[in-house]
Amino acid sequence: MHRTTALVIAVLSVLQVDGFSYRCNGRSIKQITHKPHRNLRTTQLKAAVPSWLPYSVCHLAGGCTGTPIVMRATRAESSWYKRIPLPSFTPPNWVFAPVWTTLYGLMGVAVSRVVRAGTPMDNAVKLWTVHYGLNLLWAPLFFGLQRFKTALGINIMLLATLAGVLKQFYLIDPLSAYLLAPYLLWLSYATVLNWAVCRLNPTVNGNNKAKIQAGLCAFGDGYNDAMFQYDLKQLQIAAASYADT
Repeated sequence: MHRTTALVIAVLSVLQVDGFSYRCNGRSIKQITHKPHRNLRTTQLKAAVPSWLPYSVCHLAGGCTGTPIVMRATRAESSWYKRIPLPSFTPPNWVFAPVWTTLYGLMGVAVSRVVRAGTPMDNAVKLWTVHYGLNLLWAPLFFGLQRFKTALGINIMLLATLAGVLKQFYLIDPLSAYLLAPYLLWLSYATVLNWAVCRLNPTVNGNNKAKIQAGLCAFGDGYNDAMFQYDLKQLQIAAASYADT
């Protein structure tokens, strides 16, 4: 009897029959049933999410790390960015958010296509990782530290590494390279813009107009007289050395 019962239970389990029970030694035992429809819903949910979306979200999240720095430098009416000479072709501040949102989204789509191509792509992804890391360094250097020359060097390195990325991406998946074309155009424009800012605000003895203006903007709540006098003296020294040249 027990053998027959065990055989029935095994067959019903294999067939995934729901809701059966049996008695053994006077106790009622309910078979744990399978619910394949739950797995089906999970599969359908995964299929509904585009494969490129996680990559784009990750690229956008990384890009957002520099957003507070850029906003602090460009939004306030008294910010140093609005006090220094800028090239005539400088874009309005509202352009940065939609442009970079679009570009980071396209980056994610391009990388996802390369990863899913199924061909050897280790070198391409590694080179892209280096390039993306350099990209994230630019905003803190330019808008945060006012190191225009260093930021220009980063831009040149970005163009150089992007050339290698485009070549490798094209060999793996041509469309992924084409998706980065708008980024190439913007990066080229940003490099020229950075170079023009360097010309209009030359760095002398480690100081430039932006650094001096940023120092002046730092005077605010929380300063006592001693702190104010010290910082003012440092700014005067920096301004004097800058003006003498």
